[in-house]
Amino acid sequence: MPLKNGQTISWVRDDLPPLVSPNTDLMVAWITCGGKLAEPHSFTDTVEQTTNGPKRTVTYMFDGASTVDFNGFEVGIGFDEFRRRWLDDAWISANADHPLAYVKNALKNGKIVRQWLREQKPAALIRRGNKVAFIPADCPEHRKQKILAEL
Repeated sequence: MPLKNGQTISWVRDDLPPLVSPNTDLMVAWITCGGKLAEPHSFTDTVEQTTNGPKRTVTYMFDGASTVDFNGFEVGIGFDEFRRRWLDDAWISANADHPLAYVKNALKNGKIVRQWLREQKPAALIRRGNKVAFIPADCPEHRKQKILAEL
């Protein structure tokens, strides 16, 4: 990425696919709070063939001049401080009413709920007259028969 004269960037990098990388949550939080990504290139996802096999490198780049404001809390937080707080669970716990803590907890809880939803199986809905039964997908046959007998 060619830098302009005087431009600074901050970055985060790891070897995980972007959809599972914790750096993606950090990037989402930063832009949600008003931060800016580096222009014109803010993301690279590369695979390099090495003697040890393929090596993936995913990098997010942030505009070093960009800051975020948390109205009623503070203004002018740069990316490096934002990242330090984001990664510090003690800071998040000690500042539970801070907007950054809300964003982090919302993203974390969203992942937990999505994983829980992936594990759920739909139940069969059976109506007979004005009676309704829900039969879980993994319901044993003897229990299923008992439920149906009560309809």
